[in-house]
Amino acid sequence: MKVKDAGRMLVIAVLLTAAAGACGDGSGDGAARGGAAGTGGQGESNGRGQNSRAAVEVLPTSSFDPGPNGGADLPEPTLLIIEECYSALQARSFDVLAPRMTAVIQSAGPGADRGMIVAAPLCRGLAHLNDGALAEAARDLDTAEGGLGALPGDPKHQLEVLLLRGQMVANARQQRLDEADTYLARAAVLAPDQAARFQQELAASSASAATISPTTTSTSSGTGPTSDSAATTTLPATSTSIG
Repeated sequence: MKVKDAGRMLVIAVLLTAAAGACGDGSGDGAARGGAAGTGGQGESNGRGQNSRAAVEVLPTSSFDPGPNGGADLPEPTLLIIEECYSALQARSFDVLAPRMTAVIQSAGPGADRGMIVAAPLCRGLAHLNDGALAEAARDLDTAEGGLGALPGDPKHQLEVLLLRGQMVANARQQRLDEADTYLARAAVLAPDQAARFQQELAASSASAATISPTTTSTSSGTGPTSDSAATTTLPATSTSIG
């Protein structure tokens, strides 16, 4: 069996196994999925608060285009991962996509295609970001950004735009606006026709982050004992899906 065929069969097997697990009877599934989706054994609860579905969802703006040669310069295992990623993101199946990509990452051996190892963290990072797990998203997006050079031209361009949008939104949600502006500028250079969309995503992400968990302190005093009380008010972010 050729190495390429073996890699393709491995990816298909992993995706089918993950899909079967996601469609199981639910016995123990929640705990297993929570542990698998994080990095380093951490569950999905890290970085995720209540009512945490992202105000801005980073989704592909079109179907994946493998390029003029039909993806011939892209190893088939990587192509399968990217196509699966785009399909799941566009369907907003974030809770399914994250464990599938975790299974791919965990199954990758030392000789696995580098592009597959980059694409899987990117897809998982976007699933986490859109599902509100900001800490896990940041780790995966940083990992993917460090390996983008392993991908050929056309696929790299598309995935880089998707990655830069994810990094922009993730940084904006953390109120790291200088970093978010830098990612916006880089994304706009790669896709100038979509610059206005990116600016809207950045504005919406920044606005939603600014309204989360503001804290007000009230002090009451009278003829009796003086008491200081801190009241915390959580305002839900307005959901704005741009994709």
